[in-house]
Amino acid sequence: MSERNKCLVFGANGYIGRHLVKFLREGGLSVKATDIQDCFVGADVDYFKTDITDVLNLKGIDWDIDYVFPFGFINIDPSFFECFF
Repeated sequence: MSERNKCLVFGANGYIGRHLVKFLREGGLSVKATDIQDCFVGADVDYFKTDITDVLNLKGIDWDIDYVFPFGFINIDPSFFECFF
């Protein structure tokens, strides 16, 4: 049985995603990172730009992975959050 060590992090340029990618890399895991920005601002990883709202973009992902961390967020109107406060 092969070792399960391949991770995919959505929202890799966000606060949580960026720190998670660093943590996973330091733990010796193979990490693919994705976000809507053109480049990744963290560790040296396999990064690609993806818009999670576009299904065709998701079809282009190499899904040979073991773990998915879905920290991508759809940026919406800030007034959406007013109902929580």
